[in-house]
Amino acid sequence: MYTDHQKLLENFQQLNLKMIKDYYPKYLESLSKNQKSLTEILLELTEKEVEYQAEQKFKRAIQLARFPKIKYLSDFDFTFQPSINKQEVLTLKSMHFLEKKGIINKTLKQLNRIELLIIDEIGYTPISKEQADLFYQLMSLRYEMKSTIITTNIPFSSWGDSFSNKIASAAIIDRLIHHSKIFKITGDSYRLKDYKSEKSLNIRHY
Repeated sequence: MYTDHQKLLENFQQLNLKMIKDYYPKYLESLSKNQKSLTEILLELTEKEVEYQAEQKFKRAIQLARFPKIKYLSDFDFTFQPSINKQEVLTLKSMHFLEKKGIINKTLKQLNRIELLIIDEIGYTPISKEQADLFYQLMSLRYEMKSTIITTNIPFSSWGDSFSNKIASAAIIDRLIHHSKIFKITGDSYRLKDYKSEKSLNIRHY
């Protein structure tokens, strides 16, 4: 007879949950004896699975890299090469820069999903080369796919200076103005019109 227990083990197998499949019978015994709660058991099982999957991912990466011999940074003698900044190397070892890249890519995807993206006062503050590169990536993703509204007080001719990257700014402008409608506003600031009217009334009042 095909039991629920057998079906569950088969599901673990199909989902490639090796550790959960291997340890499940042991934890099932703990549950039946009321030694652990269901939540505790699930937490421990999933932690074992996460650890196992991480180890397997690491092994696959090593195999794909085809290293002739495995070397570990912990075995390197930094005293033999004092010209190498040990702290800098260990900081890079943490791979935080990859996490940062992951966050940036996620943000770019989120912004690209917006049907109408409105960016106000671009160029109001200086834009670094890295920021200009990211803005170019965003505009390239949205080009001819999504709508974008941009306001700025900086003429296109000065974008190269504002963006700290003339090549990127030229490419951005090229994508922005294609299929676009440009409104060039001259004259006094619209925000100041009420202030000027009030000031004029006050002067006449006195």
